[in-house]
Amino acid sequence: MTIPNLRGYELENQIYSAMSRVIVLWFSKIERDAEEWKQIQITLIGARLETANLEIIQGFPPLKSCETSEKQTQQGKRIQFAIYFDKGVMSFECENIACSEYSRKIRVLRSSEP
Repeated sequence: MTIPNLRGYELENQIYSAMSRVIVLWFSKIERDAEEWKQIQITLIGARLETANLEIIQGFPPLKSCETSEKQTQQGKRIQFAIYFDKGVMSFECENIACSEYSRKIRVLRSSEP
């Protein structure tokens, strides 16, 4: 599974988790020059939180990188989805990953505009 490039994105504070072991993560960024808001939604299927070792103050710290890898477990092959932050790491183990990308045109108000 190839994850879109998340450079410059921030992990949004809300993470959706269902009893059916579906976890949804949203990453977003505003490109002021292009006047565009972009969001990448990553859905982890058959997922569980594997590691969470990070410092959260008012939200998630800046995102450094994101990696996926396969690992062998007693249940068979699983995917590890790891998110690296300036201050820590959070990783999930899952059966599959689905990605969606969205963008919206926005109007960025400059301080000189009324």
